[in-house]
Amino acid sequence: PKSDAKTRGTMGNVVVVPPNKAAVISGVGGTKFLIGECGWAWWCCNNVDYLDLELMQLNVSSRQVETGEGVKLNVDAVTQVKVACFPPNHEGMERMLDKGNLKLACQHFLGEKTKAVQESLTATMEGHQRQVLGTLTVEKIYKDREAFANTVKEGVLDDMKNMGYEIVSYVVTDVSDDNGYMDALGETQTAKVNLGVPLCRDAFTPSRR
Repeated sequence: PKSDAKTRGTMGNVVVVPPNKAAVISGVGGTKFLIGECGWAWWCCNNVDYLDLELMQLNVSSRQVETGEGVKLNVDAVTQVKVACFPPNHEGMERMLDKGNLKLACQHFLGEKTKAVQESLTATMEGHQRQVLGTLTVEKIYKDREAFANTVKEGVLDDMKNMGYEIVSYVVTDVSDDNGYMDALGETQTAKVNLGVPLCRDAFTPSRR
């Protein structure tokens, strides 16, 4: 008999697959992919493995990364990724299974535990995050986190695609440093805003005669 890991979700020769997993039946008859349906596998000449299709959260953390000015920053971000087996389609049309992306994901991660997959994808995201940080100034990162996030996302898309995954979202949650540079920058910006308030008020206050 096969091990429990190989036969999970199977009953005899019948393979029952939930909609959040992909079953890959390989061996005699070639390779078949099942998602949210039932299939047939011979005990003696077929192998059944599974790949999780659920949305995964990656906590991407970069520490002491030098910016283009040489200032070392700490950046935390949250990324949502998933297997790109059902890419977006025209509005109103049913999404079709993209076996090419599913095969890529299976080649890299079939049979792997979710934690191992997360670690691999997180390392890829963190590498691109560090790379982008090294090209920007602290002021640019501080003033426009969205632009920084978009740059990271665009840079990592091809690597994710080559592994059969797509990025659903990428959000920078915190930017800091260990030397108080970011705090000082924030205080400077606040001071500029506060300084401008009375000037604006004076400009619109009618003079007394």
